[in-house]
Amino acid sequence: MNKILVAGGTGFVGKALVSHLRANGYDPIILSRSGILLPDKVIRFDSEGLVPAEVLSDFYGIVNLAGENIAQRWTSSVKTGILSSRLEMTNRITAALRRNRQAGLPLPSVLVNASAVGYYGIRPLGIQTEESPSGEGFLASVCRQWEQAATAAAEDGLRVVVFRFGLVLGHGGGILTEIEKPFHFRIGGVIGSGEQHMSWVHNKDLVRAIQLAFDRSEMQGSYNLTSPHPVSMAEFTRCVGKELGRRSWTKVPAFIAKIIFGEMAEELLLADQQVVPKRLLEQGFTFSFPEISAAVADIYKNASAPL
Repeated sequence: MNKILVAGGTGFVGKALVSHLRANGYDPIILSRSGILLPDKVIRFDSEGLVPAEVLSDFYGIVNLAGENIAQRWTSSVKTGILSSRLEMTNRITAALRRNRQAGLPLPSVLVNASAVGYYGIRPLGIQTEESPSGEGFLASVCRQWEQAATAAAEDGLRVVVFRFGLVLGHGGGILTEIEKPFHFRIGGVIGSGEQHMSWVHNKDLVRAIQLAFDRSEMQGSYNLTSPHPVSMAEFTRCVGKELGRRSWTKVPAFIAKIIFGEMAEELLLADQQVVPKRLLEQGFTFSFPEISAAVADIYKNASAPL
C-alpha cells in the first residue's frame, strides 16, 4: 500500500514533496481544507469535519505540512492564524485516527509532521541537536504545541516522525524569494549584523528525508531537518548575490528591521541558530547539498535569473 495523504500539499514545500513522492513509487493525495483532492472529484469531510473512516483506512502514511505562512508581519490576528492553522489540521488528523482505532478500522502506519527550528528559540547558545531544550518566543511556543498535538497519534499506534525544518530553500517560493527582492533594486545585503547563523535546507534534501521516514520503520520521534552546516546571513546573501550577478553590500540595522517587520524580524530574520541534523546523520542520511554555495547554485542553475 503506497498511498500517502499530504496535508498542505499545495504549498511551496508540499508541491515539491508531491512531485518527489510520485516520482518514487508513492501515490500522494492532497488533503486541503475542503477535503481530499482527487483528479476527478473532491472527497468531503464527514459530519464531524474529519476524513471519512473508510477513506483514511486506505492510506499507508500521512504527511502534515499545513499551516499559515510565517514570513509576514505578525499582527495579533496573524499570530492567531499561524498557531490555529497548524493545530486545527493536526487535531483533525489525530481525531480521525482515534475514531478509526476505536471503531476497530485499519489505520495508516506513520504520521510525518512538520515543525521548525524555531522550537529552539531566538538565540540559543552553541549548537542545537535534537536533545537541546526548547527555547523562548512565539515560534518556540507554536512548535511545542504543534509537536504535542502530532505526537498524540502515537497513542493510536502510529509511528510519529516530527521534522524540525530549517529555512527551506528552493526556486519559486520560501525565504529565498524574500531575500531576492532587494537585489532587484541593487540594494541586496544583510539584515542586522550579518553574523547571525541561519539553519537551512535545500528542498531536494527535505523531500528525500521525508521519503526516508516512510521507507525506514525504525525512524521515530523528532529530527532536525537542516543542512549539517549552518551559515551566517552575510555568507548566505553573498552566495545569492553571486548567482544573481549582484553584489551583496547593504546592511539594514536590526532596529530598522524591527520597525519594518515587527516581532517577525526578531524571531526569523535576526535569530541566531546553529541547528544540526544529528539524528538524520546517525540514520545514514547523506545530504546532496550540505554547503550553501552548492545549494544556491543548484537552485538557480535551471532557472532564468529573476533580475
